Amino acid sequence: MKNYFIIIFLVVSFLMLLCCARNNQENIQSKSLNQQMIGMTENPTATAFSKPPQEMTMNEIQALYVDMQANTLKAASIGLNSLALGVSWDEMEPSPGVYNFSSLQDTITRSKLANRSLELFNVRVIDTTDKPLPTDLLNLPMDSEETKQRAKELFQALAPVLTDGNVKRVEFGNEIDIYFLYHPEEAMNFAWLFWLTKQEFKKIMPNVPFGMSVTFEQIKKPEIQAALKPILQLGDFVAFTYYPINERFVVRNPYTAISDIQTMRKIAEGFGFSEAILQEVGYPSSRTCRSSERMQKNFYKYALREIKANADFFPFACFFIMCDYPQWFVDQFGGYYGIDDKAFLEYLKTVGTIDENGNPKDSWNFLKKNL
Repeated sequence: MKNYFIIIFLVVSFLMLLCCARNNQENIQSKSLNQQMIGMTENPTATAFSKPPQEMTMNEIQALYVDMQANTLKAASIGLNSLALGVSWDEMEPSPGVYNFSSLQDTITRSKLANRSLELFNVRVIDTTDKPLPTDLLNLPMDSEETKQRAKELFQALAPVLTDGNVKRVEFGNEIDIYFLYHPEEAMNFAWLFWLTKQEFKKIMPNVPFGMSVTFEQIKKPEIQAALKPILQLGDFVAFTYYPINERFVVRNPYTAISDIQTMRKIAEGFGFSEAILQEVGYPSSRTCRSSERMQKNFYKYALREIKANADFFPFACFFIMCDYPQWFVDQFGGYYGIDDKAFLEYLKTVGTIDENGNPKDSWNFLKKNL
């Protein structure tokens, strides 16, 4: 963890220049709706998504869209009233100044039809192990004048779409703790980019909170909290991704969801936040991960109970994901992360609540009865 102490030095120096990491003149702690929003990220059933879209016929693509709409309605029908979405910067800006917001716009359209709220949108300038910037920005420092200007212009173009979708919160960076574990030298550059982008964003959408996300498995470690606290405090909130598995991708006891969620609250409070977001909450069902459908259901039971018990602090929680992924997608994901471990691939494949044949798992049936 020596890399993280480099982050501490760099970012604390940065914060001394700012004098104060939090801008108290803004609406930093924007309280959400009185109703706690509990959602799920929907995706196509594995049978409808049996091959990559570029290999599909027009009829198959149309059927895929129909399947997605059906799953959106299905989620709404059992009380999953909201969702989160993340899209990488390079997908939204495939070439300089040319924007493609189709993923966001399609999600907004489906959500409106199902009366579901888009509680969180993540602009993935960092995405776990990757930095998906537009190609021409990749070799520039993250706080270069060109990158800062392009980030400003991106949000200027995004703002009407976010407003149309009534997006409640925006993130700028996904699971940043993992990225800085391997790239600590970029921490201060990102901090500057985040801070300055936030200032520009607030000029356009002053009442929309702006933050970033971390993995619970890393941020629960005191030394990593200390290293990342200065960066995280630049935001209006912190979001967690939460999958209780160890480094061998073996699940922990489902009951640990209770203490883990309590720990997340303490961590966020320690950062000075009065609320936090559970961006992703998931648990695989594969035997390879020493799990089962019953264990997955019990995890959902304990997690949901604790989320509801802390409704005053967690205004939004999003279970991940609706359907198990098809094998080709799992293999592609493994390549993205550079991991071919069987347990990791099984973790990715079975984290859904509906199996690859379209049959509901015990976890789905539990949510259907208890939301």
